[in-house]
Amino acid sequence: MRILQVVHGFPPRDSAGAELVTFYLSQALRERGNQVTVLTRIEDPEAAEFSFREEQVDGLPVVQIVNNHVQTSTALRFSYDNSFCDAAFLRLLDRFHPDIVHFQHLAHLSVSLIPLAASLGYPTVLSLHDFFFPCHRIHLIDAQTRLCPGPERGERCLPCLEGFAPPEEIRRRFIYMEHALQAPKLIIVPSSFLAQKTLSYFPFLRDRLRVVPLGVKPVPAEARRRQPGAPLRLLYVGFFFPPKGAHVLIEAIRGLPLHAVEVSLYGASSPFWQPYADHLRADAQDLPVHFYGPYAHGQLASILARHDVLIMPMICEETFSLVAREALLAGLPVVAARRGALPEVVQDGVNGLLFEAENAADLRRCLARLIAEHGLVERLCPATTPAIKTMEEYAGELEEMYTELCLAPGEVPSLQKSLLERYHTYTALAQEYEQLQVEVRELGAQNAVLSSERDRLGMDALRIEQERDQALAAGQELSNVLNLCEKDLHERDARLSAIYASTTWKLYRSYATGRDLLVRRPLGKLKQWLGR
Repeated sequence: MRILQVVHGFPPRDSAGAELVTFYLSQALRERGNQVTVLTRIEDPEAAEFSFREEQVDGLPVVQIVNNHVQTSTALRFSYDNSFCDAAFLRLLDRFHPDIVHFQHLAHLSVSLIPLAASLGYPTVLSLHDFFFPCHRIHLIDAQTRLCPGPERGERCLPCLEGFAPPEEIRRRFIYMEHALQAPKLIIVPSSFLAQKTLSYFPFLRDRLRVVPLGVKPVPAEARRRQPGAPLRLLYVGFFFPPKGAHVLIEAIRGLPLHAVEVSLYGASSPFWQPYADHLRADAQDLPVHFYGPYAHGQLASILARHDVLIMPMICEETFSLVAREALLAGLPVVAARRGALPEVVQDGVNGLLFEAENAADLRRCLARLIAEHGLVERLCPATTPAIKTMEEYAGELEEMYTELCLAPGEVPSLQKSLLERYHTYTALAQEYEQLQVEVRELGAQNAVLSSERDRLGMDALRIEQERDQALAAGQELSNVLNLCEKDLHERDARLSAIYASTTWKLYRSYATGRDLLVRRPLGKLKQWLGR
């Protein structure tokens, strides 16, 4: 059987619950003789948006669509209805021709892929792992970190998404999801809790909804030993953000004998939730609490072996919880919030303890019991847990469902042939569009160079204009100086002329006086004397 698994992330880059389930399920299906291909999304800022590439992950062919959320930042619709993913999906369908398409999760891809595959005649299965369809925030936790009772057809989503999208677009999301959920032939959920919640939002799914608990890949068992009198070693694993409730655990530790417990918190945080993670560390400074970063799934066995109890202080409603089952299979009892699907696996007083969600005092009560009651940890025996399905059993169960839904070998409806012909044309146009996008990017690069050159020339022109203005100002200043100098020269010439005229007259008067005294008077006297 040719099986196409579609999921929003895939190991080794992404290793949360749905991603790991898809990975291990795909391996198990392949080991049963099926051909399995995975379609997923990756983030790569260096790659062209919605480009299409392939790789092998542990022998599984994995097709990746690059989605860096360029459009999502400007429109809510692109976060769930992104037709840019359609071309790559159609190209894969045309090449692989799967017998069945199993949609595991469509965040970061597009919900439009479900009706698209169904319209082409492919049998489609949809798994619901969380609240992605009714809730944009996925966990049904509102903007004030409170448990949301439900979307009310999008009306309760308005305060959470206020400022991100107009009200009509927020309401449209729920209507779109209702329409898309009409397409799958079968919808499977991992817990009775999630089935009830889903039907409360989408009651028309009743005839196509089936509860199928997930298979669990047990972590390798490692010896775990607790020394008599040693502190009770408590473990939290999960993302550091409010819905997972790590702050409830830290608050519960206060009031306990601090020498009697040791707490380890493993998890990652995002830049958006970093203030919350920093606040957790600040609150735990004087407590026996140790923070660790994210871990690879292969490290979980050794982490579990170093602890005695797993704590799950969730505010959100867990829909299944792989890690609770992995801990139980490894021999750890679980102390969990009485919320969501956790009571379906954690039995109070049998394989763990349950406390009231968001109630740190009630969690402290459970922890105090584990400290005070000798042998209680050992008596909470995970071996009494209801049977946990293996991944091989889960793969066999799904294979039977696939077979029920698949058409007989070689049978292809005429509608599918007609639509495929149309989509061949669409794919060709999509490829042409991608080529045009490449050309647009190249022209954009050239335009950037020209714009840079234009800006440089503009700066040069501005500099030259400034230099010209400076030169003109300097020339004007020099002209003013020359005019002043010329005026000064005229004044000096006038003064010199006056001085010259005055000097000449004085010389003439001196000459005339000298002539009278030295020539005329002596000559007159001489004539007078000779005349006698």
